[in-house]
Amino acid sequence: MDRSFTKAFNLSRYLLMVFETRGLDGVREELRRCAGFIMENTKDNREVNNRLQVIISGILSSLLGDQTEMIFRHQMQVTENFINETDLESKLNHFVSDTTEYLRRFEEGDGENMFSQRVIAFLKTMPLEDFQALTIDSLAQAFCYSAGHFSSKFRDETGKRLQEVIMNERLNRAFELFQKKGLKPTVKEVAELVGFSDPHYFSQLFKKRYGLLPSDLVH
Repeated sequence: MDRSFTKAFNLSRYLLMVFETRGLDGVREELRRCAGFIMENTKDNREVNNRLQVIISGILSSLLGDQTEMIFRHQMQVTENFINETDLESKLNHFVSDTTEYLRRFEEGDGENMFSQRVIAFLKTMPLEDFQALTIDSLAQAFCYSAGHFSSKFRDETGKRLQEVIMNERLNRAFELFQKKGLKPTVKEVAELVGFSDPHYFSQLFKKRYGLLPSDLVH
């Protein structure tokens, strides 16, 4: 992807942050501004379409995670009108209205129910080396949210504190490491691998969750 396409893709992250903080009116305004800028600086109609599609693709990827088939299907729906339009003003209007309408439906429909599931799936599939240094800030950034709004949104949907969910996943990862064949790690090593700096605190939490100390699994 060349530099101009990279910029277009990054716009999708910014637009989602606007959507979360300023709502539909805010994102509608920014969609019009961003698309207008692309059209003013890109003469070829096909190139305009490609860059607008990249923005849509980025938005859908952030909202739907790794559901490739669903992303493709939704992208076809959102881009159908503007991609076949040659008049730039009409193209811009279709891009703004169809994208905004998709976000409205997502917000009011299944999108709300999918949010916590996407977060939990993201946590469970994250590579251990990335999970080790995970924070709420970095997790929120990955989903294009501010940390405070991200935590509130998760709690509103699940009734659970995000920090507790992350902590439980750390303990689950630790338990799996102790059970993994061929490995004989120390308690300190496992604690560090899953993101605990204090092995004693890790042991306390582990016993509270599983009813036994991690040292019982080492011997």
